[in-house]
Amino acid sequence: MRRLLPLIVLLLVVLARPAAASPGGLDRSFSGNGFQTAFVSGGSARAVAVDAQGRILLAGSTIGANADIAVARLLPGGALDGNFSGDGRFRLDLGVDEEVFDVTVAAGKVIVVGERHGPTDTKWFVIRLRPDGRLDKTFAGDGRVITDFGRRFEHARTVKVQSNGKILVGGSVSNGTSESWAFARYLDGGGLDHSFGGDGLVTMSLSMSNEEVQTLVIQPTAIVAGGYAEQNYLPTFAIAKLRFDGGRVLSFANRGVRLVNLAPGADSAYGLALQDDGKPVLAGYASNDGRADWGLVRLKTGGALDGTFGGDGIVMTGFTPSYDLAAAVSMQSNGRIVVAGRVHGPGGSDDLAVVRYLPDGRLDFSFSGNGKALFDPYGGNDGARDVLVRAGKILLAGEATRGLVQRMIVYRLFT
Repeated sequence: MRRLLPLIVLLLVVLARPAAASPGGLDRSFSGNGFQTAFVSGGSARAVAVDAQGRILLAGSTIGANADIAVARLLPGGALDGNFSGDGRFRLDLGVDEEVFDVTVAAGKVIVVGERHGPTDTKWFVIRLRPDGRLDKTFAGDGRVITDFGRRFEHARTVKVQSNGKILVGGSVSNGTSESWAFARYLDGGGLDHSFGGDGLVTMSLSMSNEEVQTLVIQPTAIVAGGYAEQNYLPTFAIAKLRFDGGRVLSFANRGVRLVNLAPGADSAYGLALQDDGKPVLAGYASNDGRADWGLVRLKTGGALDGTFGGDGIVMTGFTPSYDLAAAVSMQSNGRIVVAGRVHGPGGSDDLAVVRYLPDGRLDFSFSGNGKALFDPYGGNDGARDVLVRAGKILLAGEATRGLVQRMIVYRLFT
């Protein structure tokens, strides 16, 4: 019996070890099951960010009679952080319906952007919170800025903070018939930065109508914006490069702008990431023979299509004949590309989906067995709105439906 004891102990140790982390699998050390929800009475997360302490910020809107600004902060292990706004959740009503589209963290402060819906118009807003989750009154006096471009409809979609602390926001403005790309840059105190476009505001018309900035990346020497614009009367992928004074980088593509048509029908880009070599990757949807597939485009640094990606710079991924959408993209340090969105799942409802590609555009079969991972925790309609690769893990933010109620959700996966 004594001789058997060492073998029994060794066997118990081996059996007690956790299974090897599977790329694309849930990290169950996060909240015990790999995901966490917030605003369970109704909400949707549009964006995710991580602060210097590894805490996770989810930003979006509540769902109900009135949509309010909603921000949740989670501890690295997945629990709501009670040091943020008292219970880990911040909610703000500007008097009408509000939608949040992006969040970032700078110097410990949380910045969210979106749009406020009035009876006959929309205006974009910027909100800044202190690290404790309360409005930062050093920002515009009360922690909030409503920006007016003088157009009837104004939509803030994305925010980044430059290395000098200036806050850059991108979106679109419209008078109801024609739409233009729009940018605003703010000083740390909340005022418009007049060194950007002369008054802090810049608009760019890339087409006759139907265009919008969806995402921004700040490079050391330029601003890169991604979204969509009209071409031949249909939206298509669009990317532009700007100087820090708001002017176009004329050496990029066609005088600072590149439009890419992926397939017959409407195409729209929602996510943008830059590789370590500076090549931009755009992700969104592409109408392809009557169906909406996930679409990716990679360009060379000068704006030409990169033929080493998918053979012609374009990669299409089909799931079902239904409407499928890639909403966000993030890069791993090894050059693999992580894309998140929604697809029509096998259960008949939309599932949250994440796909990983090799640097040449092929599906990475080491990820979830076939390159694709789908999640449907409650059997309702789900989807991812944002994705972030940090500290060797993948964070997915979006919404999940349980009992006919949509709620914010964040997943953490192994890379």
